[in-house]
Amino acid sequence: MSSPDEVAGNLEMFDRPNDIVLLGEENEVMTDMDDLCSSHVVEVKSLVYWHKPLHSAVVLIVLLAIQFSFLCFSAISIVAYSGFLLLVSVNLCRLYYHYIAKTENKLIRDYLERDIALPKERIADATRRLTDHANDFLVQARDIFLLTNVGVSLKFGVLLYVLTYVGAFFNFLTLCIVATLLVFFVPKFYESYQSEIDRLCKTTKEMTNKVMS
Repeated sequence: MSSPDEVAGNLEMFDRPNDIVLLGEENEVMTDMDDLCSSHVVEVKSLVYWHKPLHSAVVLIVLLAIQFSFLCFSAISIVAYSGFLLLVSVNLCRLYYHYIAKTENKLIRDYLERDIALPKERIADATRRLTDHANDFLVQARDIFLLTNVGVSLKFGVLLYVLTYVGAFFNFLTLCIVATLLVFFVPKFYESYQSEIDRLCKTTKEMTNKVMS
């Protein structure tokens, strides 16, 4: 328990009475952002580990379809055709329900009545976090390219040199397709055969240690 003097001292740190309210609102925004991130992490894990096979299959097919589309067609064509298809589909659906079914589709009505305005508090908090990450990135880039840390600069140079060979054999979209397949299949495969894989890795590690010793 804090003493009355400590509480009074903490309150004196604020220049204005409104600062206490602003601090409380900022803490609420941070809590909401953390809860939102946690819920997104749970959803991603559910997709990756195929807890809902139908949802995971749909997401995987959509991602692969988008990536293969960019692999075969130009980005402008994909955006134009996708927007045109969405526009025609939604309006045909609305015309059907309005003139033939004589009612309003529940999904469309929910979107029409939903508040789609972006919350200013979350945008401001996300902007602050993005600014912090950007500043950290700029500092690290300066240290790497100006040889402030020679070891890190050498490692980065070796990485770039290796990437030149990777880029000679694969393009970026091919790597994205491979990464998507690995993300959706490797965790589930490891979860299904965890004991066998751990046993094999342990045996391999022991054999490697014997050879190296």
